[in-house]
Amino acid sequence: MTIRMSALAGAVVLSLALSTAACDSGGGEAADTTQTGDVADTVSSADTGVDEDTMTAEDTATAEDTATAEDTSVAEDTSVAEDTTVAEDTTVAEDTTVAEDTTVAEDTTVAEDTTVAEDTTTAEDTTTAQDTTTVEDTTAQDTVDCTGVGPNTVCKEGVPNKVYKSDLCGNPTSIKTSCSGDLQCEVASDDGQAYCACPLTGDETCGSATGTYNLYSETFIEKERTCASAHPEPTDFVEDCGFGMVCFQEDGFNGGAPLCHRSIDASQSDKPYYNHGCGQYSEWLRHPTKLEIDCRCRYVSDGAGADGGTAGNSTGNGFCDPNNPDPDNGGYPAGPIINCATATPMETKTWPVVYGTGPDFNAWKQQNNSGSSWYSGDVNASTREMYGLIRWTNPNYVGSGTVVAWELDSGNRRIITGLHPDPQFGQKEYGSGYMSPKYGNTGTVTEQPLTGANTLRYAADGMIYVYGGGTGEGTSADREIVRVDPTTGVRTLVWLAQNGDADLTATYGQCLRPNALDTIDQSVGLNSQAFEVGPDGTFYLSFRGTREGDGIIKVSADGSTCTFVARWGGLGHNPGGGIEPAPAPEPIGSGFELQFPTRGLLYHDGLLYGVSNDDLYSFDLSTGQRVKWSYAKGTYGGMGYANMFWDPTREVVWAVGTVASYVGSIVDLSTGHVESVYGDSGRQDYGSSEAILNSVYAGARSVDGTMLSNGHSINFGGFVLDPDDNDIVYAVLKTGGLMKMELSTFNNYVHSF
Repeated sequence: MTIRMSALAGAVVLSLALSTAACDSGGGEAADTTQTGDVADTVSSADTGVDEDTMTAEDTATAEDTATAEDTSVAEDTSVAEDTTVAEDTTVAEDTTVAEDTTVAEDTTVAEDTTVAEDTTTAEDTTTAQDTTTVEDTTAQDTVDCTGVGPNTVCKEGVPNKVYKSDLCGNPTSIKTSCSGDLQCEVASDDGQAYCACPLTGDETCGSATGTYNLYSETFIEKERTCASAHPEPTDFVEDCGFGMVCFQEDGFNGGAPLCHRSIDASQSDKPYYNHGCGQYSEWLRHPTKLEIDCRCRYVSDGAGADGGTAGNSTGNGFCDPNNPDPDNGGYPAGPIINCATATPMETKTWPVVYGTGPDFNAWKQQNNSGSSWYSGDVNASTREMYGLIRWTNPNYVGSGTVVAWELDSGNRRIITGLHPDPQFGQKEYGSGYMSPKYGNTGTVTEQPLTGANTLRYAADGMIYVYGGGTGEGTSADREIVRVDPTTGVRTLVWLAQNGDADLTATYGQCLRPNALDTIDQSVGLNSQAFEVGPDGTFYLSFRGTREGDGIIKVSADGSTCTFVARWGGLGHNPGGGIEPAPAPEPIGSGFELQFPTRGLLYHDGLLYGVSNDDLYSFDLSTGQRVKWSYAKGTYGGMGYANMFWDPTREVVWAVGTVASYVGSIVDLSTGHVESVYGDSGRQDYGSSEAILNSVYAGARSVDGTMLSNGHSINFGGFVLDPDDNDIVYAVLKTGGLMKMELSTFNNYVHSF
C-alpha cells in the first residue's frame, strides 16, 4: 500500500527499508547495496548500467521478500512523498524512484517533477529474486523550466482562429490576437511567427509585385487565398513569369488555371522578338500567333503599359531593340517593332535586326515613288521561292519590268532579270536576252527589259512567263509574252501581238479584230492583268474592243497559233464613207454577256476562270460557255484579280489584288460564297459553320490594328499561299517589303526588307 508522509516520516521509513533489505539479503554487507542517497548522488540507469556496486541475483532479496509486480508500488497511485516509491513490506526495489532526479523507465513522463504511474516500468521490468537488474533503458531527464514569454507567437491545435503567445518552450499560453472573419492562425515560413492569415483555396492565381500586368512587370503564379493576407507567405510562390511573359488567367482558358504566357507561340522561342509580344489583352494571349513577331499590338507598343522603357531613352530610333532589352541602359523592350511600323521608319531608320539579305527592293520606290508598282506573283513549291514583278519608270526608262525572288523561309532576296537602281553602285542589269521596245521610243534609250510588264506566272515547265507590252495598262494590241529562266535570268520572246505596219502572222499566231480597211490587220485589244499559262503551256488572254467585242483567246505554247475560245458583243467595223463594213464576229459560247473587262484568269480543272466587275466567271474552253460562280451575295462585295490561284486544301479560288490598298477574296465554287481574306466577312455573312476562313477569335476580326493597316498597301502586288502551310500567305507591299500573314489570327509583319 502506498503511504504519503511528511519529509521526516519518509526518512524514517527509508532507513527501515534499507535495514530490512540488508537482513533479507542472506547476510550480505550493507555496503554492497545500492543506496538512494541524496539527489546529487542518484545515478540514472542509462548512465549506470550494471557495475560492481550493483546487486546480483544472489545478493538480492528472495522472491518471498522481493516486491513482485502485484506488491510493488507501480499502480496509478504509487507515488510516495517527495516521489519515493515504497512497497508494503518496506522492501525498496532497486529501481526506486527518488525525488527531483528520479530514475524512470524510458517512457516515463515527468510532469512538474512527479513520476506518472502509468508510464512507470511494468511488471516485466520489476526486479525479481532470480533476475534482479537495473533498468538499462531508463534515461535521466533534466527538468526544463519553461516559465517566461517565448519569442514567437504560435497557433494552438484545435483553435484555428486565434494567435497565442508562447512560453519559453513554444507552448501556447495566452491569446494574443483573435482572427476576424474567416482568417485562420498560420505560422509563416520566413520569420516563424504566427499570424491571422487568409485561408488557402487549394487553387493557384496570378500575382504582381507592382499591381500591373504586362510583359515587363514582375508577375508570378502563387497559391490562391480567400483574401490578401497582411503578412504574405513566401511558400505561396509557385512560378516567376520572367521577362517577356505575363501571368494570365481567365475562365475558359487553361482550365481556369493561371499561366505564365506569351502572345507568341513557343515554336518561335529562338527568334529575336520572342520576348516582345503583346501584353494582357485577352485575345492576344488566348490566341498566340505562330509568327515570330506579333504586330497585333507592336505597331504601337506592347499594348499593356510602358514598364519596358520609353521612346525618349531608346537607342533604337524609338523602336524596340531585342539586342538591348534593359530600360536602364537605354533599351525600350515595350516599344513598337520596326517590322510593324509605317512605311517611313522602315525606309529611313536602322533596323535592329536584319530581315532578309540581298538587293534593296525599296530602291525603286526611293527612285520614283509614283513611278513604281508591284504586279502579280507566283511561287515555286519545290524550292519555296516566291517570284514577284515590279514595273518602274525613271528619266531614262519608261515602264520597265524587273523580276525578283524571295526565299520564303529566310526572306533572302535576289533579282532574276531586269534593271535595279542600286543605292550605292547605281543601276545594275541582271539577266540577259530579249529587250522590249520602250513605250513611246523617246530619249536615248529605245529598248529595255520587259516593257509594260503586268502579270507573272510560274509554269509547269519550270520557267517564268511575263505578260506585258505597251504601257502595261488598260486594253492594247501592244502585247508580248516573254519567257524568263529563273536561274539565269535569260529572257526569250515567245509571242508578240500584231500592231503596226508589220505582218507578224508568219511568226506568231494572231487573233485579229474586224478590219474593213485595206491595211494590216491588227490584233484584238488585249486586257492588262489577264494572263494564264495552262498545264500544257498554252497561254490564255482576255480581249475587249468595240469591233471584236469581249472574249477569251488562247495562244499555243510556241506562239505559232492563236484561237478564239469565247466571244460576245462585237459590232464589227464600219468606217463609213462607202466602204463595205466588216461584219460583227460570230459569238462563241452562251451564258452571261459580261459588260466589263475580264481580268485575272486562272486555269483549273479544264475551265478558265476570270473576274469581271467583282464577280467570278468560268469559260468553257471547248464551247465558250460562261457561268457565274460568285452568285451567293453577302455584305462583302470586293474581289481582286492580280493574283489568282486554286487552293486544293480548301477547294476554293483565290482572287487577290486591285488598285485599292488591299482587297482579296476567296470563292467557294460549291456554294457561291465569297469571303474576304483580310477579315471574318464569311462569318458575318454566312455564320461560323459555313465560313471558309474562320479566325480563332470569338468575334469577327480583321487586319485592322496590325502592320498592314498601319499605312501600308499591297495593291496589285504579288500574293501567294505558303505551299506547306495553308494558314500562311505572303504579299508584296508598296515599299518592296514582303509581308507574312497568319490567316487564323490576321497577324502580319514585314518578313523581308
